[in-house]
Amino acid sequence: MNAITQMKTKIALWMLSKLESKQKRCFMNLSQIRSLHILYLIDKPLNIDAQKQYNDLYAILDFCMAQKIKTEITLFVDKSLEEQKRFNIHILTAKDFSKWTWKPLDATYADFMELDCEVLLNLSPKTCYPLEYLAAMSNAKFKIANKREIQGAKYDFMIEMQGEQDTPKSMFDTVMFYLEKIQSK
Repeated sequence: MNAITQMKTKIALWMLSKLESKQKRCFMNLSQIRSLHILYLIDKPLNIDAQKQYNDLYAILDFCMAQKIKTEITLFVDKSLEEQKRFNIHILTAKDFSKWTWKPLDATYADFMELDCEVLLNLSPKTCYPLEYLAAMSNAKFKIANKREIQGAKYDFMIEMQGEQDTPKSMFDTVMFYLEKIQSK
């Protein structure tokens, strides 16, 4: 990591720590979830692995539709892509965020806040500060993420996935398994 990237990282972590909202949080089980927002990072959007990741995300959407869970997906890609054909997949790139702090631009923030959700699920295999900002700003009552070395936003529930298991579908399946086990009051 070069000096500029280190400085940007420190600024982003400091700003994220100040940004965490103080809204009411609660645990939810699978039967209580009515709306879900998934965040995901696709590093190389045009390679063969990205196609498998897209297929995993479509399978997740199909599962959620079968469960009658309103689902939105926000993807962060390093290069511009055309908007996905499905209406509930939103694509963001670096141009939607500040170059120095990775904080969302006003239009990006406003669009994200319009997407109301009860549960936020960050499936990204590694830290992506633009997505961490969105997670920190979210009004979700229950936030779930893949455990990573550097954690930006604060989450209520984290799962560590490694190696072959670290795919969007396997992470989602693991989260759903545990959400079924959570007992409601």
